Amino acid sequence: MIGVDAAKTAIYDRLKIREPGPGYCHFPMGRELEYFEQLTAEKKFTRYHNGFPKQEWRKPANARNEGLDARVLGYAALHALYASGLRLNVHCDRFAQMAGSQRKDMTDAPPAPPAAAVTKAAQTEPPQSALSERAEEPRKPHPAAGPRYIGRFDVSHWLG
Repeated sequence: MIGVDAAKTAIYDRLKIREPGPGYCHFPMGRELEYFEQLTAEKKFTRYHNGFPKQEWRKPANARNEGLDARVLGYAALHALYASGLRLNVHCDRFAQMAGSQRKDMTDAPPAPPAAAVTKAAQTEPPQSALSERAEEPRKPHPAAGPRYIGRFDVSHWLG
């Protein structure tokens, strides 16, 4: 279950952050204006029911809000991963280390061969022995493969 109102409030609060840092929303270059119109299509209103304030989100008629809906689902998915034990900061640190080591490897690598050598190598076929070795290796099925498993959970008792 997704707390849509809370997610929309969090997203709109994050859209107000102007400087990169925690909570800042990043968008790819070249994102169309229509996306941002969809992302900000809904407005938060307060209505009173039996004297108590109630927050609700409204969008104008004929306005599209798919951008906001997609962002809400992404936000909910991220929090579901957090709830299942994801430590995003650890993964980000590992990624940064891998990217840094790849950059270092690229600077230490010998210069690339001339374009003529690359095209000549691409025109030659790999030796037949290499192809036959790959063809002889059968693929091993995943241990959880088969009709009795969904993901890593045994569901044979459901089937009877």
